[in-house]
Amino acid sequence: MINKKSYAVRMTAIAVAMMLGLTGCGKKEEKAPELLEPVTTNEAYRPVEKSDVGKKIIKNGAIVPTDYCYFFKTSATLSKVYVNVGDYVKKGTVLAEADSDDTTSGIEDLKASLSSEQQTHNVNEKIYEQKQKELDYKIKACNEAGDSAGAKENQSTKAVNAENNRYDNMLYNYKVKKLQQQIDEKESLETDNKLVAEQDGYVTYAKSLTDTDSSDEGGGSISSGENVVIISDYNTPYIEITGEQITRDGYANFNTMYTMIDGKRYELEEYKYSNQEIAAAQSASKLPYVRFKLKDVDNSKILKTGTLTPLYFSTSTAANVLVVGNDSLYEEGDKYFVYVKTDSSDKEKREIKIGAQDDNYTEVKSGLSEGDLVYYDSDSTIPSDYTTYEIKLGTFKTTGTSKSYKMVDTNQITYKAPVEGYFTQLDLAEGQEVKKGDLLYIVDSGGGSAELLELNSQISDAKSDYDSTVAGYEEQIKDLRAEIEDYRSGRKKQQVATPGDADPADDTTDTTTDDGDEEDGDYDIPDPDDNNGNTLYMVEQLTCQIEIAKYNEELAKINYNTTVNPLIAKRDKLNKNNDGKGNISVYAESDGVVQSVYASQGKQIKEGDKVVSIGSNESKMMSLSLTDNGGSSRRNGYSGSDDTGSDNSNATLLVNQEVTLIDQKDDSKKLTGRCIGATADSKKAYVTTIDGQVYITSSSGSEDTRYYIQVDDKSFYDSPKGYFVSFAKMSLENVVTVPMNIIYTETDKTSGKSYEYVWKLSKDEIVKQYVTTSTDTKSSNACVLTGLSEGDVILKESGSSGSGDNTKKKADSSSEE
Repeated sequence: MINKKSYAVRMTAIAVAMMLGLTGCGKKEEKAPELLEPVTTNEAYRPVEKSDVGKKIIKNGAIVPTDYCYFFKTSATLSKVYVNVGDYVKKGTVLAEADSDDTTSGIEDLKASLSSEQQTHNVNEKIYEQKQKELDYKIKACNEAGDSAGAKENQSTKAVNAENNRYDNMLYNYKVKKLQQQIDEKESLETDNKLVAEQDGYVTYAKSLTDTDSSDEGGGSISSGENVVIISDYNTPYIEITGEQITRDGYANFNTMYTMIDGKRYELEEYKYSNQEIAAAQSASKLPYVRFKLKDVDNSKILKTGTLTPLYFSTSTAANVLVVGNDSLYEEGDKYFVYVKTDSSDKEKREIKIGAQDDNYTEVKSGLSEGDLVYYDSDSTIPSDYTTYEIKLGTFKTTGTSKSYKMVDTNQITYKAPVEGYFTQLDLAEGQEVKKGDLLYIVDSGGGSAELLELNSQISDAKSDYDSTVAGYEEQIKDLRAEIEDYRSGRKKQQVATPGDADPADDTTDTTTDDGDEEDGDYDIPDPDDNNGNTLYMVEQLTCQIEIAKYNEELAKINYNTTVNPLIAKRDKLNKNNDGKGNISVYAESDGVVQSVYASQGKQIKEGDKVVSIGSNESKMMSLSLTDNGGSSRRNGYSGSDDTGSDNSNATLLVNQEVTLIDQKDDSKKLTGRCIGATADSKKAYVTTIDGQVYITSSSGSEDTRYYIQVDDKSFYDSPKGYFVSFAKMSLENVVTVPMNIIYTETDKTSGKSYEYVWKLSKDEIVKQYVTTSTDTKSSNACVLTGLSEGDVILKESGSSGSGDNTKKKADSSSEE
């Protein structure tokens, strides 16, 4: 936008005029006038002012409370959540509880796994020792026979076995350590299976038992590090860029970071995590969102939880410096100059030294003073017939609406089908009261559900395989003993074969065993023929092979028990409350009211299908969905900026954000409320450090995020129907707002970039002032984020009906004079 071309055009005009004067045919020579001043259709001046120079990035900051996460350090079965979203809890309050019976069962399962690992390892060690012992006899036989190649080959095999054994021991130690850690965690959970609040605050998230993964009635399984309850402290707010994860360098490259709240500027600093916390987050591939706090002030007194604020970032160090517009700047060689209006209204060419530049402005280091009137080149028609508009701070809000809400109890228990089958009894209805122990429904599994039949089949197959394997080893041991007897009786000789002799092992039985299960320690027994006729120390070698076969029998028994015991336990669980004919009854675990019925009598169901949820009417709250709001919201960025962040297509609500309930039949009847929590943002990672240990946790989310609303008027809950909810998609307090039809645009024909501007009255001059705005198609006003301040006077051209309605307002910022 610097007018290099303008100066070149003027100089070309001078040269042409001089040539015409010098080549006149006999006429008197006339001197061409020197063009010292720019020529334009618009006499436009702008005063030199102080401002920031540099590329600005504007993002949206959400003011959120500090969250404290409560989770179990190991997987568990959640049996009860004692708090509800919106509750205010004190330190020491019991928040949730894990199922102690399930924890005990889990410990038993882990100990069984540990025992199986230990037994398998011990047997494998004995097999390894016998293998090495057998190889020692082979090596000894080769040495005595002078077979150095055979001795070397067996020594190599022995070394490979030793290396494999070393690796197996390392793997075993890792497995044992991991299992023992899990057992310790489970035992700790068994001792204290409750989550207890460590500080006061509001519950903004509570895991719903309805959403837990369970194939049985009641609670369900939750994973290690999954948030069960989140308590938020509204008194310690900070600013978050929702959806933007932290990076290694963060915002260290920005020299200027600030926000504007209530018309006042506050410097920002990024809220840092420790190196240990960042390392743990990177290891888990779960990075927390970027967060900031106000610098050198009490954040709790300035930041209001549940509101939004624009965040300004700049890479330039030129802050609060003298500036001129790029459309005022001319370049001649390596020098820059502008035209300044004198007291006589003439244009004075003045050389200046410049500094930093951005899309619109250039820093002036010398040559100008604040208030000097500087000419700028513009094709935009300066308004001649206009009215003035004084800038005052106000509220800028864009709204959305939703009718998609329902009343729910987030602590309700969902009962599910324990087996596949169909209902023989299910006569429940919403609103029905039930007592603890009441029969809820009966599922007919067909005399033994498909799963039960499959389990019995698996158990039977495992027993058959085990018996077959043991029989094979017994036969092998029998053959080996018979062979040993042949050597001891002299029917076979322990000797080195000589040329022409028959191979003394030709009549032996191939006792090599290969069941394809070496990973379980089931080693193959080699054929004695491998010694190439050398039968020295065969009795000793065969004795080792018998011991290996016996140990393989032990391994088979261990593997059988490891496979069958869980199947038997699962079968016993499925047979719970079974009348022996496949009819399985499900009973209420506590008093309550039926909230939802998901099935009907006679309906075919699968294991784990939802059947009924039971909760409390006293715990019901409004659950709001925004999926029907239509349109888009700018949660992470603003329009009018080169880099405004992502533009979410779905609106969101913040914790503590205010909403309005409007009667659908009479919009004059309104109720107020606020968001007290929501279902989880599963993409958000939380960092919690306890006694030096870093935990990275997250919440289990759902496809349809629901927001919980607390309505101030309690009478609403008596008849919670017939309203729609109005909420702010963006709400900024004490900001500059102007009518949309005061804002104009121009496009740089070279770069294609569009710039917004207004006509501003400055020291009796009408000047083009560039601005950055946030707009909404439903609003007649725009929020001006940069370029204007309270008290500025701008112009509204008479007859103007809005931005871009007059082609004269579309100026080419790189146009020639």
